[in-house]
Amino acid sequence: MNFKDVFIDSLSYPFTDLKRFIVLLLLFLGSFLLIPALVGYGYLLKIIDHTMKGKSGLPDYDKAGDLIVPGIKYYVINLIYGIPSLIIAFLLLNRLDLNALSTTLTLTNPINMILLMIVGFLVSIVFIIGLANMVYEKRFMAAFDFKKIFHLINKIGWKKYLAYILVYSLIVNIISLFTLTLLMPTINPGSLGNIFYYLIFTAINIILSSYSRIFGSRFKGLIYPLEMKEGE
Repeated sequence: MNFKDVFIDSLSYPFTDLKRFIVLLLLFLGSFLLIPALVGYGYLLKIIDHTMKGKSGLPDYDKAGDLIVPGIKYYVINLIYGIPSLIIAFLLLNRLDLNALSTTLTLTNPINMILLMIVGFLVSIVFIIGLANMVYEKRFMAAFDFKKIFHLINKIGWKKYLAYILVYSLIVNIISLFTLTLLMPTINPGSLGNIFYYLIFTAINIILSSYSRIFGSRFKGLIYPLEMKEGE
């Protein structure tokens, strides 16, 4: 599959089965109960595995209980790979102004936002193949087998792989920015209208984030170099 087709396939993939897409929406809608969220995360890994096996369409939810443990693995891996961005965000939020001797909120500064995006991009270079490698090898630590991960990237080709990650990151960031900016409530807090707006915002946020996650899982499965033989 060529570069363009990877993104066409990934972007259209969430719509291959609207019923299963809606089920995932409901799982993440009930994420405050934890178990539905873990099943949802496990399902995202199932999409990667499904894709690697050359299957089209969203996988079924048979034996949903078996998705909980993979969901925990997905969550932990995301948490670990998210540490660099969390550290940068914490430092930016708590930067000490030595002149005023006060803490300044600096995340609203465009330069700082760009810094966070750069850090996120650098992390995603390893994370995307690392997560796919965990699914392929069916072992948790494969997500952190950096020697294998960089070997896989070499197999894809650094120029092509970085182009993949750049376009992928742009798409994900556009979806996130749309959610955070265009949909943020602008009416007075505490009003009935504001509560209604927040409910709409939450619903749209879950729809877009679920779409983004499915798209990302399909993408990870498509770019993983399956032709590489063990020990190569």
